[in-house]
Amino acid sequence: YLPTSGLGQGPAVLMVEQDAVEFVLRGRNVFHGFIVACDPWLKAGQTCFIVDEQGTLIGHGLAQCDADEAIRFKKGIAVRTRSDFSKTSK
Repeated sequence: YLPTSGLGQGPAVLMVEQDAVEFVLRGRNVFHGFIVACDPWLKAGQTCFIVDEQGTLIGHGLAQCDADEAIRFKKGIAVRTRSDFSKTSK
């Protein structure tokens, strides 16, 4: 899955590095330094999907920045995770 290859502008998709997957699966926020790619229509305050580098859905959350900032910034919270899709109960 390539986030920018979509046919329309549904909820934006944000792809994270493998190092961040375990944390997202535990409901942790996504930090800027772990973002690999995202849809160009990502906007602050909007819901987005979080996927790993293979395109597997691992969570969703509320974006804290737009697409340009998500890629350009190296520190800080990019997405406040609302829910994870882990198979283990908390």
